[in-house]
Amino acid sequence: MDKFRGLSRREFLKLVSMAPIGIYSHPLNGLVKAAGPDNPNVIFLVFDAWSQRHVSLYGYQRHTMPNLEKFAEKGTVYHNHYSTAVFTVPGTASLLTGLHPWSHRAFQIGGGVIDHHVPHNIFSALSPTHSTLAFTQNRLANQLLIQMNRSWTGL
Repeated sequence: MDKFRGLSRREFLKLVSMAPIGIYSHPLNGLVKAAGPDNPNVIFLVFDAWSQRHVSLYGYQRHTMPNLEKFAEKGTVYHNHYSTAVFTVPGTASLLTGLHPWSHRAFQIGGGVIDHHVPHNIFSALSPTHSTLAFTQNRLANQLLIQMNRSWTGL
């Protein structure tokens, strides 16, 4: 057996690139523990600025997202959804709170839900019985998640 001579620069960079996966997947442990026959997992996948015309899940002839198709085979897929707003902030706030924009008041870029509606969101509703986790790649939607995170985690 060869003697360990340390990591090369390339091996180190590969190893370090895996660190975010470990950090961000830690909350998933709670999801696995919470799952059971009386307590199934609930996963919402929300894609911002995405056209269904080019997705095979919705009938596009090329298989553009085969893994999403496999995932959707075991889930519920909405084929006829109408957005309550025309851009990210009010649309995402409506999805998370179940309210129309004129009620939650998140109209502008960088804006948030008014304070007395912050506790009324999907995470607060599910957190007593389910583990909850949220992730977004969109900076504008992330501001809403941070605002609502305080209501379901007590931060």
